[in-house]
Amino acid sequence: VFKYDVIYVASNNPHNVAGINWFLTKVIPFLNDTKIHIIGKICSVIGDYENVVKHGMVDDLKDFYHNSKVAICPMLSGTGIKIKVVEALSYGIPVVTNRRGVDGLVNKKENGCLVTNDPKIFAKNITHLLENKIFYNQIKNEGISYFKKNHDPKLEEEIMNAVFK
Repeated sequence: VFKYDVIYVASNNPHNVAGINWFLTKVIPFLNDTKIHIIGKICSVIGDYENVVKHGMVDDLKDFYHNSKVAICPMLSGTGIKIKVVEALSYGIPVVTNRRGVDGLVNKKENGCLVTNDPKIFAKNITHLLENKIFYNQIKNEGISYFKKNHDPKLEEEIMNAVFK
């Protein structure tokens, strides 16, 4: 049993603001009673919505990551790797995102992320992960495998040592 069905962790930069506003206006209507827990400075720039819990800045994200089933990264613009995506994958949490959310990832598929720019499909991906245990475990395991192959801190340390020695 998870304390948080869905989490979103973000700062209040313009790319995150545009992404969460898209999510709140276009995706939330398809999610019925699913609770979305939002963490970070992004909370200061969004209004109040039914089924959205704004936590603001927290001392430690580990409680959220250890007790969350799904992470979202609604990202319509911006470039480069999204730390929030890699961080969620590091905890074995599947991520529902837009195309920009997988920028910078080595693999664009079978990486623990479900990717779509369609609001209805975005919502369906969240619901499918929450309701279908077999599907959830498949995506979760893809994310764990992807993270270990591409972002494990030990691997990063080996690369850095090879570069600087």
